[in-house]
Amino acid sequence: MVKAYGGYYKDIFLRSSYEYAYALYLDEIGIKWGYELQNFRLSKKVYKPDFFLYDTDWNLLKIAEVKSESASERKKASEYKKQMKDIHNIDVKIVTLETLQQLYERFFQQSVQSMEKESTGDLASFWIGEKNRTSGKSIRRKPC
Repeated sequence: MVKAYGGYYKDIFLRSSYEYAYALYLDEIGIKWGYELQNFRLSKKVYKPDFFLYDTDWNLLKIAEVKSESASERKKASEYKKQMKDIHNIDVKIVTLETLQQLYERFFQQSVQSMEKESTGDLASFWIGEKNRTSGKSIRRKPC
């Protein structure tokens, strides 16, 4: 899956196709979510998580951080996960390409790569279409 694409989904600018795939998954299974809604102070950094996952009453269940295949990015995410639990008592789930593949295979019965290859599939047609690709900073919106 090409992770370099950024674009809008439900009026929210997502920074990568991994984030788009995760947002689509959350909607498909009925999880309420918000994107980059809040900053948290950690020991040496201010951290802005990707996804905030809520129960049906809008109580925060956990945070999900979508990461690339980069070992250094995963290492940073693991440290943020530990500090978020220690300092703020909030659980963080790290979502990687492998995580997305497992979720898609289990719930959609197809892999992330095969969905991208289908020229008429939701992910490929929506995400790779020129009119939906954009660049820039994320836009903060209310939770979905």
